[in-house]
Amino acid sequence: MALRQLQLFTVLVFLGIAALVSADIECGSSVMFGAPWQPNNPYYIQEPAWKTHGNITRLHLFFNPESGCLLGVKPTYGSQPENARRLGIEKKADGTQLLEADLKLEQGESINKADFKFGKCITYLSLHTNTGRTLSVGNPQANGPLQTSVPDSDEGFLAYFKAYTNEPMGASITTGKLQQLQLIWGAKVCAPTIPALNPKQQQQQQQARDASVKR
Repeated sequence: MALRQLQLFTVLVFLGIAALVSADIECGSSVMFGAPWQPNNPYYIQEPAWKTHGNITRLHLFFNPESGCLLGVKPTYGSQPENARRLGIEKKADGTQLLEADLKLEQGESINKADFKFGKCITYLSLHTNTGRTLSVGNPQANGPLQTSVPDSDEGFLAYFKAYTNEPMGASITTGKLQQLQLIWGAKVCAPTIPALNPKQQQQQQQARDASVKR
């Protein structure tokens, strides 16, 4: 009897952890933006890290002021630092550190809006959270139109990234410059939040229904 109870408890704990990690679903995406696409560029998808470890809790951006290009991003999925996943580079080929900007998200905080510019590379990226904080690198006055991406749900958040680099990323943090980036949004329910009607709106709605019935 005790063994069966232990097995049942183990199953419930496993299901609880699985629900905690994988309950959210994809809810829209940005365009793939950055340098002109090259057919031989390696392609990376971070969905498995999101599904396995949980939502983004910290994000690093690596920018080269000399070239004016975003060359790397490194989100951390879940609470453990070892679950950081790099896309692009953190340092130049000579070992010089790129300009780094990072944001550690607070409990309940998430990224829910992105503004960006691109041409020969990603020249500007600004990420906004639901608490009003911002993580930005690059030149907002760079050539090209400013584009914006948000989730398809009012309660959506940045779930994970897809990206192309100019060469395969190895263990070295100087190999595989970021070329193109795509933001994948997530949500618990992928539907816009419909605000509740106030009493006057409810009355107007009921009057419209009554008028429709009389016809």
